[in-house]
Amino acid sequence: MGRLKMPDFKTDAEEAAWWFNNQDEIAREALEDNGLDVVSIPPEDAEVARKCAASRGVSYEEYVRDLLHRALEQEQQAA
Repeated sequence: MGRLKMPDFKTDAEEAAWWFNNQDEIAREALEDNGLDVVSIPPEDAEVARKCAASRGVSYEEYVRDLLHRALEQEQQAA
């Protein structure tokens, strides 16, 4: 996927609309620029993960990172 290119805006409203309409891609590029990968999680899976994280008293992000880490370790051992 190519990088976003900011066009020349004729009005502040036009610029505001561009930022709003491109906010997901802007955030993705910012994360990738800092060496982070972006993974999309289906909403129903995210909801289950949020509930599991809450029941363990950890943040959603921490829970998902740990879950991924453990799954990758198992895959590596199985290979």
